Amino acid sequence: MNYATCCKPIPGDSVIGHFTTNGLVVHQERCKNILSIREDPSQCFPVNWHEELQREFSTDVKILASDEPGLLATMAAAITNASTNIESIHTQELDQGT
Repeated sequence: MNYATCCKPIPGDSVIGHFTTNGLVVHQERCKNILSIREDPSQCFPVNWHEELQREFSTDVKILASDEPGLLATMAAAITNASTNIESIHTQELDQGT
């Protein structure tokens, strides 16, 4: 079993299984890459998370915040306090009207 890299499902997400030539791939139910396939019951089926699943998952987090001194340090501290790790980061300044 593999976890889709397009939507990066993590425990607690609603998920769906899809059989490929590489075996079972688990996607988030709302994944855009699975929408056209999920209508075919021979291709997709519901799956659930095992309650005792113990492994690390990589996921994306999107944060919208007002720029201020120390903002990145505050966010990094919150992530560290949750016993998690930052693998990479991308920042982007948005227009004032957005």
